[in-house]
Amino acid sequence: MQHNYKFGMWLRDIPTPYVDEYDKDAHGIRNKPARYLETMYKWLGMWAGAIGWGGDLFDALPPFLAELWLQSSGFSAVVEHGERLHYVSGINSSFRGEFTEYFQPVGLIVSNPYAPEIDGEYTFGKNAVLIKNDPQMQGVLPILMTRAEMLTENDVSFLCGLQNLRIINIIRAANDKIKTAAESFFRQIRFGRSGVISGSVKSWSGDDTKIIENLPTGGVPANYMLQFIETAQYIKGSLYNEMGLQSNFNMKRESLNDSEVAANNDTLRPYIDNMIECRKSAVAEIKRVFGVDVTVDLMGAWKTREEIAEATAEKATEPEEPTGEPEPETETETEAEQIENPE
Repeated sequence: MQHNYKFGMWLRDIPTPYVDEYDKDAHGIRNKPARYLETMYKWLGMWAGAIGWGGDLFDALPPFLAELWLQSSGFSAVVEHGERLHYVSGINSSFRGEFTEYFQPVGLIVSNPYAPEIDGEYTFGKNAVLIKNDPQMQGVLPILMTRAEMLTENDVSFLCGLQNLRIINIIRAANDKIKTAAESFFRQIRFGRSGVISGSVKSWSGDDTKIIENLPTGGVPANYMLQFIETAQYIKGSLYNEMGLQSNFNMKRESLNDSEVAANNDTLRPYIDNMIECRKSAVAEIKRVFGVDVTVDLMGAWKTREEIAEATAEKATEPEEPTGEPEPETETETEAEQIENPE
């Protein structure tokens, strides 16, 4: 099956859970593979804005592209070829298969069909520096894939629920003549006119005065659509929390109090903090091996949250300033003085 991959040249084919079990002729929301990939691309682009790179190394490389490569493949590297430094990712490189005593890779093999001049083997600490996305070098795809699949299924179910809401009742006519009259009647109603159905035949129930019957339908339960809305809220909220952004998915159908919001804040940062620490470690190694200054820091909403957290922490450690006028000092007699001076 062919897809219009927006980033297929470097992302390869993002694996989808939809291999055979889907409608190959479907379009729009029902086209599950396309919907799944659109969600993946959107979230990858959003997450790439979390971290920004700077320095001479990234003058010729868009920083967001460096993050997309790193987050998608789980690792990247800076390699030295000749007198130039190149940024490569796990998309066009792989580890050599040799490891240290701590089970860490010692180097990588680069194979880039669009830059064959840098193909070859490199050794970390000598002519290459490894950049990990996270300690396990898994990247963000495993986090995104599960939620993208759930959201795709939820969107399809939501669409089906919307269409089922149109079925208020089922009309049963006794014969084709009455069916035609009924269709004409409903057509007049849609046009905003009044309509009349005439004729009398024996109906299905045997009553010759009932020429048209409404058959009861199960309909859509009142909370049916609400469940899909809450599910989408949960899927997106859990993903944003995983990314380090505050997005409370409230399933209580009531407002959250301050303590619940504060408790949720404590769980937002671990993964994004690990990602930053991995990059800062690589920046220090790039400085040591190549003598090149590279910077990395949080960006956008992630940076704003960090600044707010730092300001809150500083405010909490500051001593409280006295308010109002100081109370005048008063002399109080001790119990012994009161005994000696009863007056």
